[in-house]
Amino acid sequence: MSDVLNKYGAFVNPLVSEILYSLGAETLFERAENHIMTGFNSIVEEKKVIDLTCGYGSLMFGHNNPEIIEEACRFFQDRKPIHVQFSAKKYTAELAETMATICKDITGIDVIVRFANSGTEAVDLAIKHCEFKRVLKIQDMQKSLEQRLLQLTKRDDQPEIKIPGSIFSDTELREQIFDENLTIEQFHGYLTRLNAKALQARPIIFALKQGFHGKSIGACQLTHNGLYRKAFMYLGINAIFIDPENLFEIETIISNLSETLYDFRINNGVISLERKQFPLYTAVIAEPIQGEGGIREIDPLALKELKSICEKNEIPLIFDEIQSGLGRSGKFFASQDSGVNAEIYLLGKSLGGGLTKISAVLIKKDIYEKSFGLIHTSTFAEDEFSSAIGLKVLDMLKRDNWAALDEISRKGEKLKRGLLEISQEYPGVIKEVRGKGLLIGVEFESFEKADSAVLRNIQYWKNVGYLLFSYMQESEGIRALPTASAPSTLRLEPGVTISDVEINDTISAFRRLCKILYNQDGYLLIRHMCNTNRKCVSENEIVNFKTGEYTEKYNNANTNSPIRKIGFVAHAIGVDELERVAPELQRLSSEERWEMYNRRSVYSVNAPGIPLKIKSKQGVEVEVRFYIINRTAKQLIDDINGSRLHELQSFLSDNVRIAKKDGCSVIGFGGFSSIAANNCRALEIVDGIAVTSGNALTTGLGFGAMLLGAQKCGLDIENADAAVIGGAGNIGQVYGALLAEKVKKVYLIGSKKSGSLKRLIRARQKIYDEIAKSIINIESDNQISGIVSEIAQISGVRKLIENTSVISMRGTVLGNIILEKYNEDPFIFISDNLEDIKKTKLIACCANAAIPFIGNEFVEAGSVVCDIGVPPNCKAELYKRSDIEVMCGGLAKLPNNQILNAGFMNVEDGFAYGCLTETIVMGILGIKENYSFGDISASQVKEITAVAHALGFKLADKYRYSAQF
Repeated sequence: MSDVLNKYGAFVNPLVSEILYSLGAETLFERAENHIMTGFNSIVEEKKVIDLTCGYGSLMFGHNNPEIIEEACRFFQDRKPIHVQFSAKKYTAELAETMATICKDITGIDVIVRFANSGTEAVDLAIKHCEFKRVLKIQDMQKSLEQRLLQLTKRDDQPEIKIPGSIFSDTELREQIFDENLTIEQFHGYLTRLNAKALQARPIIFALKQGFHGKSIGACQLTHNGLYRKAFMYLGINAIFIDPENLFEIETIISNLSETLYDFRINNGVISLERKQFPLYTAVIAEPIQGEGGIREIDPLALKELKSICEKNEIPLIFDEIQSGLGRSGKFFASQDSGVNAEIYLLGKSLGGGLTKISAVLIKKDIYEKSFGLIHTSTFAEDEFSSAIGLKVLDMLKRDNWAALDEISRKGEKLKRGLLEISQEYPGVIKEVRGKGLLIGVEFESFEKADSAVLRNIQYWKNVGYLLFSYMQESEGIRALPTASAPSTLRLEPGVTISDVEINDTISAFRRLCKILYNQDGYLLIRHMCNTNRKCVSENEIVNFKTGEYTEKYNNANTNSPIRKIGFVAHAIGVDELERVAPELQRLSSEERWEMYNRRSVYSVNAPGIPLKIKSKQGVEVEVRFYIINRTAKQLIDDINGSRLHELQSFLSDNVRIAKKDGCSVIGFGGFSSIAANNCRALEIVDGIAVTSGNALTTGLGFGAMLLGAQKCGLDIENADAAVIGGAGNIGQVYGALLAEKVKKVYLIGSKKSGSLKRLIRARQKIYDEIAKSIINIESDNQISGIVSEIAQISGVRKLIENTSVISMRGTVLGNIILEKYNEDPFIFISDNLEDIKKTKLIACCANAAIPFIGNEFVEAGSVVCDIGVPPNCKAELYKRSDIEVMCGGLAKLPNNQILNAGFMNVEDGFAYGCLTETIVMGILGIKENYSFGDISASQVKEITAVAHALGFKLADKYRYSAQF
């Protein structure tokens, strides 16, 4: 990560910094002229980029336009005042007059122009004015009522006026009034109470679905995308979102939205109540061309219908043209061609010429409230410099009878035509090309069923547009960002000054991009992230990985079958698994693969593959869904030992919820995901789904593999000593307890980390707890051997254990008996020295390590080594030796030679890891309670191993790790 990007993340926006780094979009721009931006990428190469984003549409005349710069320089050279609050302002007045004249010429409407500092502030200003107008209307109604009530209390000429208590019988006060007749004062009080609740009702603003109006606390409530709105929904505006293709629902909503204000009338000396409706709706806001929603033009007929509804119900209509107005569509107002006029227009972005921050709110003069001029003001709005630049921009747009608008239309049509031709050349890549003028959206098809895992993943992560942006900027030299609420759409909004040559270059770049996507060559899309090759892709580099095989499998898979579903969370062991799941990435070197993984700082899972099915030998079938974390074992260890453990655990809990939503009844956690989850104890509880670390069956299969290895090489287990590497952990402790039933001595070997010896002492104590339990359950001497048999023969030991009423203390009692008899423990030794491995012939490896660390120097000839580590604890050199037996523990052979084609798992066909197998067994049996949750026990290991064997999941008797590790 570059120094600037690192500082940006440290002090400005950590998340955006992480995303830019993960995408490889690290070019730092230092110069810009017209549509060419120049900067340096991560390998300090100078890079020129054609900018089609143009400040999200703020650069109608390109970067640093000479005319606009000259105007700015003149302003400063003349020492013009910029901030002159509460004073008439020359440039501000002239800009407002010019905009009002243009609006009058186009719409025939006279307007007042108010200025703000940004688009979102313009939205707030417009809504604020509409609500101010509505409240004044209600206040007028209330004031009129109060005046009449006041007059009523002062009338001495009609003492005979009667106010029956039943007057409120049809209101919510009917059960609170018992007087047959009311005094005028009582009537006044009750009426005020009745109206108070209605006057406090929250108003409604109608907005369109897929609309975007900004991110301030007010404007974000009107933005349809819940990502920007949800967290703040209780803070302000009450919005209702309407489908632009079904505007009639507004009428239905309006009919149920008005509140009642109670008035009164007098007939023949008797007062009766009169209901008056007052509106709860403040305004309707709409973008004629929805920008962040994917560059979608609202049908002109829909705009006409919207206008008709607004007129009928006296609701002000606001056209938000912040992005689409000021000529970007080829017309000054994007709504012009519809023939529909709004009461309020919002303009901005390009009005500042790329130098200043300014927006304008054009309010129809006959609805403008003069008093609003003091209600809404701002320190920086109406500054003279921004207004002077705005005047220059309008002058350039109007020049030569609005020639700029003709150029916008011509160039936009040229660009759009080229993109449409590409979409026909490479079918199935571009879904739609939309927009008008120089506001164009290119929406890409879904890659959910692509053969390329790279494309499936970016579709699943909903960041198609951001990866394509990164590729286009870093490889093609074209800058085009996705729209905020439609991330599969790239938006192109260059300025009118873009050249025809630059348009042709853009079309050529999109053609290469679409050819890559058509051939599903994911390598070329991500190459710039991983290596120093930042050059433009040549067409002869593109390799075809499109086979249709995944789509066929997807379509043939019956994922809606009623069989039980299970989920399994796993991760890559190293980087070599990549090419098995994404063959197009085999062109990446090992270093480049690590670079790609290291860029992924945000936790995510790969796109779910096609669910796989597996049967027990009795024919009971389950469906397996995999959730593969985009982190390697080494990265997860760093996260666990670093500062990201809580974030990782929260992410793992999210996967439980996802699996539950996918219909899974149980989810297992493999490898370091179970360690991060603290053997599932750190996961949030989710009703309706069981969790397991799979440690019990993994341990059972590993122990079985160890015994099998000893049998193969003729090792006399009963006279052998055993070592448990990783002996301080729960699995190591259980191995120790199981071995204690077979061997004469057990060495628990831990790391040299702080606290290791204390953890080993606790592990030894737990082993004695298990031994005490075994001794109590002994029915005959023929059942036992090893350490358990030796201890059981100590005189009176069983009685002493049974007489210890506190079960958790029995292991302590047993340990004390042994020390009293032998002075030191002759059965279970603890050590943090790997050299002690050489004292043993039976070696269990179950340490949590990212890289192998047990080499030839620790293992004597004739030894049996069982390695259940994933990645393994043993170095590759051990697997090459013929004088030892190295078994891959923790593997099960599937029933009836079935194959579980999970390409990311480094196991041979017909086998599965124990943690996955335990999850499958739970699914087959319909177990709905957590199983390997927290610490496991030796009895639990024996139980699940026996059950798995009965279902046909047997010990893998032939498998060894390949030497690639």
